[in-house]
Amino acid sequence: MGGTLWAVAFDPDHLAVTKTPVPVLERVETGTGGEVNFGLSDSGSVFYAEAGRVRTLVWVNRDGQEEPLLDHLPAIYERPRVSPDGTKVAVDVNDAGNLDIWVYGVSVATRTRLTSGPATDIGPAWSPDGERVVFWSDRDEPGL
Repeated sequence: MGGTLWAVAFDPDHLAVTKTPVPVLERVETGTGGEVNFGLSDSGSVFYAEAGRVRTLVWVNRDGQEEPLLDHLPAIYERPRVSPDGTKVAVDVNDAGNLDIWVYGVSVATRTRLTSGPATDIGPAWSPDGERVVFWSDRDEPGL
């Protein structure tokens, strides 16, 4: 299933919505806590996880054109986050029930595994300078 990502014009000077919301993407993965699995770059590109089990990573530009990353490498991707400079994506990858953090290069198709092991590592977030990724982990208490 999944949810719909909506966009709306907003006037920051008056803190007011100025137009009617419009749907942008459908079938966007949503988590059990209601979070929506997408990221937005400073240039306006949207990166998202499509609802369903196995997916591929794609960029979507302002014109709605999709650009696949890593030659459609299928996996169970969740919670993608774009780096501040827009050159990398940190994402949870579910490999047979083991959740780890991976970083994918955008312009240069690379992938780097940041975590491994039996712990659950999820929810990547970039430091403001884009040099570090922080995430939640139960590695001190596996299985929680």
